[in-house]
Amino acid sequence: MNGARLLLATTLAGSLSLILGCGSQPSSPDKPPQQASLLFVREPSDRAVISSGIAGWPSLVSDPCVIADQEGYHLFYTAFFCQKPDGSFSYSWDPQHPEACDLRHTWGATAYALSRDRGLTWEFRSTPVVARGTAEWNNGDIETPFVTRVGDRLYLFYSAFGSRGGAALSHRFQLGAAALDLSGRSISQALLRTEGTFVHRTAPVVEADLVERNGVNSAQEPSVVVKDGRLELYFVSLGLALPDQDVVAPGQAVSIALRLAIFGQDLAPLEPPTAPLLTGAVANIPEVRYFDGRYHLFATTTALDDHEGDEITHAVSDDGRHFTTPTAILTRRSGNAFDNWGLMAPTVVVEPESVLLFYTGWEAQEHACAITGPNGRMGMAPESQAQAARCLYAALGRATSPRSGL
Repeated sequence: MNGARLLLATTLAGSLSLILGCGSQPSSPDKPPQQASLLFVREPSDRAVISSGIAGWPSLVSDPCVIADQEGYHLFYTAFFCQKPDGSFSYSWDPQHPEACDLRHTWGATAYALSRDRGLTWEFRSTPVVARGTAEWNNGDIETPFVTRVGDRLYLFYSAFGSRGGAALSHRFQLGAAALDLSGRSISQALLRTEGTFVHRTAPVVEADLVERNGVNSAQEPSVVVKDGRLELYFVSLGLALPDQDVVAPGQAVSIALRLAIFGQDLAPLEPPTAPLLTGAVANIPEVRYFDGRYHLFATTTALDDHEGDEITHAVSDDGRHFTTPTAILTRRSGNAFDNWGLMAPTVVVEPESVLLFYTGWEAQEHACAITGPNGRMGMAPESQAQAARCLYAALGRATSPRSGL
């Protein structure tokens, strides 16, 4: 995997919506609930809480999922792992010592970090907690992790690139799950002190249909609500007019939808994927949380290619199936801000008096990418503007809102 491949892997979920699904509008609920009021302010406002692309920081901070417990905030995110001389893989890249990590042998996987101060500073694990699988359906890069705890077990759901007949199945995802038994340990004891790893489920939890036209032909971007003893799995699906072909194949037409499938706590399927709950490019890279008696959908729009102009949106639902129209709650800034290109992949922590929002902020700098050397930083050129003198960097932003009014 190279830099261009990485950009495709980590930004695909949003850019696909733009390519083929932006004209659709969200479906109208039968009895729309009243929209909640959230007023997010960036804290800190002048910097990201996790930077990227230089020594000591992740190569990339994409698709965050944050869960909280008495230890602190646990961050699971997509990173770009490069191979070190001893054969192991590292989450970080040192532009001044490129020989320390081989970019010719790289892949996208799930990384982990811990914060003990509500997401302001972080301690990083250098190796993946979930690497790519060995089955045909998940033997490529994996991304968009979502973690939930059931008893003494952690489940991590993810989007997986795979292959078909030995060839990479590009632009297509299936949803996988991996589990980690804590066995009485805290999460940091399992993932930082002993570097435990999640174990893949052998089959997808939601498959990509390669036959049915306009069905669930790609399944991606999972989010789970544990409620009433069941796992309510929300995800984004792509419906294809040519389901056995690439998403960008000539003559292809694509629709995009937010759907829901229900599972038992053992991941046995209880209800198949629903009809679309929302359609169009209004609920990409979603996270659904249940609190204060309602479902809250945090999501990403897709305005232009490569997440340019993407915004963070919010919607609510009383029953988890009929949502209000998502409205923007955080947008990109101008100038030299770390999120001047676009925002994506929201994740929230709900505290007694506030809601904390974390997201991937994309920064554009007006120069060609220089990955090595004294001024080097791992970044990537926009796919849609590959010849432009511009480089994109992904970092983790933090914002807070009062919980009152919900």
